[in-house]
Amino acid sequence: MRAEYTRDHFPRLLGLLTYLAETGGAHIDELAFHFGVSPDRIREDLNTLWVAGLPGESPEDLIDFAFDDEDTYVALREGLGLDRPLRLTPRESISVLLALRAIEGEVTGPLLREELTSLIASLEAQLPATTPSRQPDPSLEALRAAARGREVVTFTYVSATDETSQRTIDPLRIEERSAGWFLIGYCHDSGGIRTFRIDRISNVQLSDASWCAPQDALAGHADIPEMTSVQLVTEPALNWLAEKFSARDMTRRSDGRIEFTIEFYSKERMVRTLLSVADRIESISPPEAAALVADRAQQALSRLEA
Repeated sequence: MRAEYTRDHFPRLLGLLTYLAETGGAHIDELAFHFGVSPDRIREDLNTLWVAGLPGESPEDLIDFAFDDEDTYVALREGLGLDRPLRLTPRESISVLLALRAIEGEVTGPLLREELTSLIASLEAQLPATTPSRQPDPSLEALRAAARGREVVTFTYVSATDETSQRTIDPLRIEERSAGWFLIGYCHDSGGIRTFRIDRISNVQLSDASWCAPQDALAGHADIPEMTSVQLVTEPALNWLAEKFSARDMTRRSDGRIEFTIEFYSKERMVRTLLSVADRIESISPPEAAALVADRAQQALSRLEA
């Protein structure tokens, strides 16, 4: 397999965006010469970028290109924030720092090692000196309450391209994904279902606007899961679970075990999460939740024994 389809492909995709952002646009032949591939390969790369889009998984996060009448000259319609300094969250900084630490021993060239050491020091300097006690995200808590009560909210949103806007939303549900917490809701401003990263949301307020998500816009979202509240008694080692789900009513027993209540917005998510730590859970309430987890565990054992 040629290199342009494997290890060199991803760096070239990123390089294409940077090159177009810096130059304001370029001919396909110019891009092909610059990156050392064929014009057809450049066109395929542009199509890949357009389909993949930016993190956020919504139509607003597509990468849009402008072509001339002959489709030989291409430019970015939006700057994509490439002209702005990159801002990492503490979690992102720690992830990058851990990755750099992992490869530090493999870097042998003196110049590259010096650059790596400087980058690690810069990231470490940006991290807080101490880890603050975890507090529930106020935006997450406010959006949870609005989703439960079917209340319209307004908030300030910063997109992946660092654009700030005011939004009016009918909150439908909240999901946890690998990248963090996301709000799925009907956007009054764009007239459709949109996905928002909650760590980019601020100034959440209830709105006087009426809930107006049309039925056709809810297609595919009709199975919005109901919130499930679960009370757990666990070993002290599951303190991280309580923090991750912003637990309520957390207490520590005399024997060291902890008791807390957490909320799930999907019963499937609840079952999978609790099964993954079942050996450290002493009790689950209500009984219906415990029965769901036990039933799934029994199904798994039956398959293994078959």
